[in-house]
Formats: sequence, structure tokens, C-alpha cells
Amino acid sequence: MEGFKEYVSTLEGRRFLFRGQSRPSRLRTSFHRAGRADLSRFLLEDIPMLHKHLSARTKHLFRLDIPDENGAFFNLVQHHGYPTPLLDWTYSPYVAAFFAYRKAQNDRCNSSVSEAKVRIFVFDQALWKQSYRQVHQLLIPGPHVSVGEFITIENERMIPQQAASTVTNIDDKKLISHQRKLN
Repeated sequence: MEGFKEYVSTLEGRRFLFRGQSRPSRLRTSFHRAGRADLSRFLLEDIPMLHKHLSARTKHLFRLDIPDENGAFFNLVQHHGYPTPLLDWTYSPYVAAFFAYRKAQNDRCNSSVSEAKVRIFVFDQALWKQSYRQVHQLLIPGPHVSVGEFITIENERMIPQQAASTVTNIDDKKLISHQRKLN
């Protein structure tokens, strides 16, 4: 743990995002992990249906035509288990470590087997934003990953989690690395 603390203390504040995972799974959104691919259907059918049913249960009436509120609505439904094309990140390496280790068992963590190790991803979101156009719409031609910080409406846990998200129309983030190598 001391090595981790030393490493993160060298990183420039708020430049990096972190994501903790308890097993070596790919960086995929819950939408894509659920085997879904049709973003048009998600946006034109699922979101209006969710909005209709959840509006009676929330204190705030989300205006989905306002990007910040739309993102806040996506975050709310995702944090309650609905699969979305958002991937959760945090500005805190310690919050990421919590999510990576929260289900871990000591014997598993001490294992030398790679599959038993937790993962904490570090994403240079500042460089990404500088290098790639940021789009907060899902139905655009071509693959994209954009970084978003959505306002906290009806989703208080985003505050202590220091939450940020990536929004994507790509199933597997490995495709981005491959595409970058080709360019």
C-alpha cells in the first residue's frame, strides 16, 4: 500500500481518473456487458420509458433535453442498476482502491495468479480531452469516448465518490488502443 500511496502522490491533481475493478475484466460499460448494442433503441425507447416511470419517484423532474440533466439522469439510473453506456471513474485513487478491494479476500489478494489480482486503472483524462474531440451524444458516426462530469441530482453518493464518467458508443476500450496504433 505504501508504494501505491507514493505513486499517487506524484500525480497531478484532477488530471487523472481512476477506476477500481475486483477482477481482470475489460473496460466495458454495463450497457455493453449486458450484451446490448443498439444505442438508438436505448435512447429512443429505454430512456423515455425510464423517465416516465421514475419521474413519479424522484423529487426532481429531469429535463432530458438539457445535457447536464440528461447525464445526471443516466448516472442515477446506472447507480440503481440499469445498464447505461457510461463507465464510472473517480478523481480519487483511494475511492478506486475501495471498489477494487471491497470484495477481495486476503488469500486471493496475496496470490501470484494474475486473475486473482485487483485492478486500478489510471486514465489521463486531461490528455484525452486535449487529444480527442469530446462529444456527449451517443448517436454519432464513428467510435468515440468522451469524459463527462455530470451534475449531482438525486444521486448523493456521487459527491463522496468524486465521480466522473466516460460516455461511449464502443463496446470494448481495447478498440481505442488498436485504433490509436493504426493512426
